[in-house]
Amino acid sequence: MACPPAEAAATMARHLLARLLPAIAVWLMLACNVHEALPGSVSATHVPVRIELLDTDARSHVSVDGGGVVLPTNGRPARFLLHFTLPASRDEDPSWQLRFNRVAVDELHLSNGQWRPAAQSYYHPLPQDGLFPMAFLQTLPRDWSGETTVEVQARSTQLATLRPQVVRTLYGQQQDQRSLALAVTLYACILVLALVAVSLLFGARELAFLSLLSFMATSLLLMLAMNGHAYTLPWLRGLSSLGGRGINIATLLVCATGIAVARDFAGRRPEDPWLRWLPSTGALAIVSVAVACLFGWVPGPEATQQLVTLCWIVASSLSAVAFVSATLRKAWMGWALLAAVAMLGVTGTLFELSVRGMGTEFWGRFGFQIGLVFIGLVLVLALIGRIADFRVRHERERSARQASESRLQQQEAYAELIHDLRQHLPDVAPKDMEWNAVQMAMARLLPLLKLESVAILLNRSGYDPILIAEPVVHTSRMAALTAANAETLRAIAQRQVEVAALPLQPPPSAGAPKVKRTYAAVPVATSGGLGVAVLEREGTQPFSAEELALATRFGLLVQEVSAEARANHSLRRAAELDVLTGILNRSAIDGVLVHHFAEAERTGQPLSILFVDMDHFKSVNDTYGHACGDHCLQELAAVLQGVLGPGDALGRYGGEEFMLVLPGQGLETARHVAERLRAQVELASVLWQGNPVALTVSVGVAERRLHEHEPAQALGRADRALYAAKHGGRNKVLLGD
Repeated sequence: MACPPAEAAATMARHLLARLLPAIAVWLMLACNVHEALPGSVSATHVPVRIELLDTDARSHVSVDGGGVVLPTNGRPARFLLHFTLPASRDEDPSWQLRFNRVAVDELHLSNGQWRPAAQSYYHPLPQDGLFPMAFLQTLPRDWSGETTVEVQARSTQLATLRPQVVRTLYGQQQDQRSLALAVTLYACILVLALVAVSLLFGARELAFLSLLSFMATSLLLMLAMNGHAYTLPWLRGLSSLGGRGINIATLLVCATGIAVARDFAGRRPEDPWLRWLPSTGALAIVSVAVACLFGWVPGPEATQQLVTLCWIVASSLSAVAFVSATLRKAWMGWALLAAVAMLGVTGTLFELSVRGMGTEFWGRFGFQIGLVFIGLVLVLALIGRIADFRVRHERERSARQASESRLQQQEAYAELIHDLRQHLPDVAPKDMEWNAVQMAMARLLPLLKLESVAILLNRSGYDPILIAEPVVHTSRMAALTAANAETLRAIAQRQVEVAALPLQPPPSAGAPKVKRTYAAVPVATSGGLGVAVLEREGTQPFSAEELALATRFGLLVQEVSAEARANHSLRRAAELDVLTGILNRSAIDGVLVHHFAEAERTGQPLSILFVDMDHFKSVNDTYGHACGDHCLQELAAVLQGVLGPGDALGRYGGEEFMLVLPGQGLETARHVAERLRAQVELASVLWQGNPVALTVSVGVAERRLHEHEPAQALGRADRALYAAKHGGRNKVLLGD
């Protein structure tokens, strides 16, 4: 199952690219073509310009083609003269204008005698420059004609080649419009790619798309700075105070985010240690350089330019290595990304040649920006391909998470079943332990395996089959179903094999089933014989081997815990009973007394205690022997048990002394019970080796008093009453004081 947000994001991204990028590409080609077509059509609209340098500084020199001046980067002004011949103009002719390509110039001064227009600056545009200026413009006086010389003084801290032109105003406007169309097209490309990155980021929630968005944002900032438009936009005018450092910082940020997006595309794989730390270290180092530039910690503009160039080389190398790693792992569009990096390197080289006076103005201004747009486009397409990988990974993680959660639920249910069985079974009669355990296990299996019902059919030789169903409301339906398939289920029980897909026939009276159900069978072995558990699930989803193994595991647990509970019950009963008489021993009867004493205190009900002692027991032992004495104790215990009512308890307290606990009975009622049991003992016929043995008992009776919290005081009163009865003639009942 695909991830809906990621799939929707990829779909929206494809639609955006399909609709907008072809139109943008057409604009881009048209703009490039018209820009390159200009030199062949300017003969009637411009006049040649000859450049004469006034400086002896070698860092200020004329470009290779002779059409521009390469400005020094140390901040010193370059001075040169422009010589040109203006033809005589008619009134209807457009004015001539002196224009320079808009490069990163801190100050640009023009002069010709008294003619000294206002100085211009790349970072501080004049109001008449407009929102998107494309050149430095200065309209020449209309009365100028013939040989003309203009002195120029320009200062810059960036690598730049200043190219002068003298053209008609109308033609200059057309040039600006064409250049602006190309610049806006490039901005639109970056914005579209950024919008795609945003949709992918919110849809797929992948770190790579955040890196891509950062790369698009910093690329747009750099393009605005390279065209000088960052300093005319109201929300970016704060960059003017940074001067050339702003362009350097934007370049460094593009380098850092480019490394980040290359790293995230390649993936931080454990088997590639360098992908975990080298790109991140490089990106952090470049960001650190950007911070140093921001605060002016890098000494001198020339050192800054060299450092920026070095960072650009490092970023290109790290990105290329990351893309090579991804390509070797057969990542989608890996080769295309390598080609895009190569193209960016070529356009970057052309940019460097242009600003150093060894290339054309077009590539110096727009070549690098076109390279950024191209690599951004390829990155978007490549990262869209990651959506499929994302869906596969998401499905794998979801399946693993579901399997882990299922195992955890099974373990918790297994542990809870063990706890419930061990807590509940000790209170159940041994003959009912196993079936109670079976029902508890069935109730646990229902939600765990998403069952509609489960039934256990037990076949015992010589007996009718036994059926247990859960939920109980399905008992009649499951009984009819198992009866219709009795032979099949009996065969499964005998073979003791699991059946994942059990074909069961519906009962004849049921007709065609209205709901499709799936069945499975798991063999069950109990102390009563062999059986089979029928698992029923609504729908057509088959039972997995893991589900059948879990049901079998629950069945084995029922057998194990039931056997343990029966053994514990036997041990507990053996530890609580007196070996000779079979009634409770002293420890057990003391525990019963404490329990009933606490209940009496809680409920306010009466509680009485009877101490019973056999009279002349020593004489019986001396006359008939100890074996006769033991026989008399057994007979006495049997008589006392016959007197017990529901809830009463009897125990041998020691020797020939017995104790009865009568919960809910007051002193007077207890006295009647004591009298009855004394009379029955006296009337009992006890024979030993054919000779009758007369038995009598003395009884002491005591009742719990309201202020008593422990049984010790009541026991003391009953014991004293027994002692008084023994010394008062025996064979009598006395009440405690």
